[in-house]
Amino acid sequence: MRWKTTLFLLLATLGLGAYVSRIELREPTRETREQQSRYIVHLSPETVRQCAIESPAAGSVTLSRSEHGWVMAPEGFRADAEQINGLLEAAGDLRLVRTLTGSPEKPLDPSAYGLQPPEGTLTVMTDREPLTLRFGAPTPVKDQRYLMLSGRKEIFVVSAAMFQQLDQPRDRFRDPVLLRLGQFPGQISLVAPSRSFTLSRQQMDWRLTQPVADAADSAVITRSLQQLGAMRIQRFVDDAPAVEHRAAWGFDPPAAELTLTPPDGSPPVTLFFGAELPDAKELRYAKRSDEPSLYAVDAKDLDAVLIDPNSLRARHCFHALSSQVMRIEVRRDQSGWIIERPSGLGTAWLAVGLQIPLDQQQAEAFAVRVSGLQVSGFVDEAPADLARYGLAAPGGTISLTVEANRPPQRLLIGAAIPGSKERYGLIEGRPAVVRLPKELEEVWFGTPERLQAPAQPAPERPTSSAPE
Repeated sequence: MRWKTTLFLLLATLGLGAYVSRIELREPTRETREQQSRYIVHLSPETVRQCAIESPAAGSVTLSRSEHGWVMAPEGFRADAEQINGLLEAAGDLRLVRTLTGSPEKPLDPSAYGLQPPEGTLTVMTDREPLTLRFGAPTPVKDQRYLMLSGRKEIFVVSAAMFQQLDQPRDRFRDPVLLRLGQFPGQISLVAPSRSFTLSRQQMDWRLTQPVADAADSAVITRSLQQLGAMRIQRFVDDAPAVEHRAAWGFDPPAAELTLTPPDGSPPVTLFFGAELPDAKELRYAKRSDEPSLYAVDAKDLDAVLIDPNSLRARHCFHALSSQVMRIEVRRDQSGWIIERPSGLGTAWLAVGLQIPLDQQQAEAFAVRVSGLQVSGFVDEAPADLARYGLAAPGGTISLTVEANRPPQRLLIGAAIPGSKERYGLIEGRPAVVRLPKELEEVWFGTPERLQAPAQPAPERPTSSAPE
């Protein structure tokens, strides 16, 4: 029966090995345990709901997390989430350099290490007990400091980098962005001595409603909003400004007044921009309607606000991407021609009513030119006499169909503009007579034959030689 004993021992050894391997895979390695033991604080920034700072540069600062972000208590100032999260991440990443423990006979004296009182503290509040980090004096070794934790008797030696993050002027913990755009506004209004406009948004399409009613360029507006959302506060001037000084700040009247109305019915926010600062001509006074503080911003940032209304107008003659186009019709005088994708988007182009095979690359390039056609200017906002521009009976049209169940978009082409290679035009559904660029000629005077696929050469007939 000795073979049974041997088999039993072999199976037991294999089972024990598998168990040990499983446990080792589940447990961290020795190197990992040593590395983890060097972390002093186990903290996840997202679990912190409040933190309090005491330091020579900051004084006393309390920061609380609200549903709208971090705020500075008790004033309610918007706080810099990036700065706060960086500080909390640094606390969670704080690593031990050395530990001083003392002995029962000779305990450590915190005051000898600048820890009683501490030179700075950070108290964080989560769902657990509050945790306080007390920073002491610098150690004899450069860029290191002493540290104690609440509830612990040891004195730790850590990098001084976190204390440097903590010991910042109070304003460094305030949000440096003048207006954070969490969502696109539903309406934008500018009032300024030199120019004014109003924009309204429906889904992702913008319309200019003042000073003229017209389609607006969504790309230009998005770019301007991005610049506005990046506008930084260069100086916190006064947190309790006296209203009687508004003329001295250039707010009577403002140099610019920009109102943004959220689409969800929330109260609008107005940004006021005033005069240059007496001691810094490169800065201008700024204020928000929903905050008491007076700020200063870079004067160059006003370019994102003081926009020429004409630069906001849509300049594309058609509202479509070339990949969306299903049908193009070109008419000039009494003649015309049509190309289409009869089976929908992405299929081959055909010349309607003509037995002409089209070169698909040429046809697609033509669709790109048509859909990308832009006006070069606006001539008459409310034309009373279209005949003056050759548009009462247009010399031709270009029509573009995007969806089969919707009417085509049409561009009416009028007379040549004297002294130029441009023409008058009218985009159907928009009020103004426009200038059409010389590139129009390439599209309008085109023919389907220009898009024709090159003829294939006839195959050579085999020749036979007569036997000798």
